[in-house]
Amino acid sequence: MTKQPDPAFAEREANIARREQELAKREADALHADNVAFAEGLIQGGKLLPVLKEKVVALLDCLPGEASVAFSEGGDKLTPAAAVRDILSAQPKVVTFGVTDLGDDPSDAKPAQFAADGKQVDPEALARHNKALAYQRAHPGTDYLAAVQAVS
Repeated sequence: MTKQPDPAFAEREANIARREQELAKREADALHADNVAFAEGLIQGGKLLPVLKEKVVALLDCLPGEASVAFSEGGDKLTPAAAVRDILSAQPKVVTFGVTDLGDDPSDAKPAQFAADGKQVDPEALARHNKALAYQRAHPGTDYLAAVQAVS
């Protein structure tokens, strides 16, 4: 004798499966929102460039939440997402927002003694360069070569 499937049982199973899917979606949405907030916190703290936000969020979204790793014997076990969060949080600032003090007026700076290649700077050429920069400040819109020709 073959047993007929119970329609009420099948309906309950379908209802449970639907509720599990809804719960999984809500958990994924909450995790995504938390990852977005974490990335925005890194950006506000200057530890993450804004252009990298979506990549960090996508990386954190796809890391498995149930796996865990230990980085030392007897050390705490972390999920891969928690490990990535720790790494990103430990990064130094890459960007500083707000006003920055650039120091004294560049025209008052001590003249260069050596060029980038390590050779001494020609004092006459440096003086001509500084005069050309002063000419450019006095005549906005003048290109550098025209300023050098004007002061030479």
